[in-house]
Amino acid sequence: ALMRGELIACLCDILDADTEMKLSEEESVSSTQGGRAGPIADLGAAGSLLKLIVLNCPIMRSPACEEISVEERNIDEDELRRRFGEKKAFSNNDYHRLHAGNRFLAVVHRLAASRSTSARITACSLGPVLWSHLDFPHQLQLRGVITRALHDVEVIVRKSTATVLHEIAELVFDPRCVPWLVLMCERAMTDPEPLLRSAAMTLTWHLAEHLPNAFLGDASKGSRYLRRLPSRDDPIFADVYLLQCKLLPVATRLAEDRAPQVRLAVAAQCDRLCDALGDHWSSVIIDVLVAMLTDSDERVRTEAVLCVPRLADIVLLSSPPGVIPAGESSVLDALLPAAIKLQKDTSSSVRVALATAAGELLTLLVGLQRAEDQPSREQANMGGPTSIRYEKRHVDERLIPLVQKLLHDPDPEVTSSALRAVTNASRGASKDIRPRFDTEDDDSKSITSMQSHTTASSVEKKDPVFLPVLSEEQVLRLLPTLSDLANSKQWRVRQSAVEIVPALLGCTNKFETRADIARMC
Repeated sequence: ALMRGELIACLCDILDADTEMKLSEEESVSSTQGGRAGPIADLGAAGSLLKLIVLNCPIMRSPACEEISVEERNIDEDELRRRFGEKKAFSNNDYHRLHAGNRFLAVVHRLAASRSTSARITACSLGPVLWSHLDFPHQLQLRGVITRALHDVEVIVRKSTATVLHEIAELVFDPRCVPWLVLMCERAMTDPEPLLRSAAMTLTWHLAEHLPNAFLGDASKGSRYLRRLPSRDDPIFADVYLLQCKLLPVATRLAEDRAPQVRLAVAAQCDRLCDALGDHWSSVIIDVLVAMLTDSDERVRTEAVLCVPRLADIVLLSSPPGVIPAGESSVLDALLPAAIKLQKDTSSSVRVALATAAGELLTLLVGLQRAEDQPSREQANMGGPTSIRYEKRHVDERLIPLVQKLLHDPDPEVTSSALRAVTNASRGASKDIRPRFDTEDDDSKSITSMQSHTTASSVEKKDPVFLPVLSEEQVLRLLPTLSDLANSKQWRVRQSAVEIVPALLGCTNKFETRADIARMC
């Protein structure tokens, strides 16, 4: 322990002296030369070593350690509630937090007060390491350090702080900390640096995703464990809802930011925000995405149109069977017409993205229609109400004509992208359509277990890999256009037109139709 203390003091002196961040630059160069090029290692060698020492300190890894003094064991319940919030019972983990991270707070304060940029970055980086090992009063001290860092004059310090806040959002299981995180979102939103404002969007949906964890206050499943939103009858719902009311304006304001890269971050993450906030905010987020489809920057329009199928997926699959989602009519009737207008966009990259999005929407909507056929018949036989769906109308009246026009686009890249969209839609989705409503309790799954389950199911699946999505009638509507493209002057277009043949053959069993498709070869 004495040697560890002396080593930490030595590293702090080195970080204090590294006022020009030479250690970080040297580590960045060595990483690049070693074939591991990537973002600058802001901590540098000294900061990384210090963080590693703290992380592997025995007292930080032993929740049931024997160093808890008798005085700490005899703290009255009122004081424990002040430090850990309202809990029915206190475990060894709680007593462990009374002292485990406290001895390292002095290190954090020393580094945070340094003139060295490297030292201040290292002070922030220790936040996620110490957070779970501190009681509430000591977390307040750490919050003060992070708040000052988010107002630092150096952009790189503020950028590192945004990353730290993203990590801490996963570790918060105390509702008293949530208003501070919301305040940090609002501060990042007003930062003069566009990179920080972009990070504010990521932090917004990430914090919204973890709000239920913070209010339920159960850290027993780990920081990667996500609880779903409580029901509207739950008293906790009102608290979560009020904080969502503060988070959503952060996203809407960033969507109108003067910097295109900030608006680009919003367009790319609208679906994540909708999934985190819940379906009662979907109409607001749909309006935001519709506005971004007409953005002045082509990169923003490109990202926005690629987000359309992802957002539609979330909204359409957010309700139980037999219940029309609250945002169904708005998500399809608002987003599709706005997206279709982009077929005349002056930027070819936007039209390429539109073709890709059209293929994903075809797969999604036809897949939903098939998934509902069997439940709808069962409900009709039982005399129950049948959900009225509009997927076929959108496919036949909007998406198929859109793809036909994109197939005639003068740019070969757009035409090839449209052909790939038809190919993917003809073969079917590579991922399974998840159920519209999960009757299983979400609390039985963590993110890691869900990922491993998905991997296992993809290996064990015995169904055919490709399932036809387009009907024979829809294929016949596209066939004349596809036949013309098989004789195109552009070799890429001819290649894509030939590659689509096997997928189209799987959509029909009629000899005449299959013969017409085969002539494309």
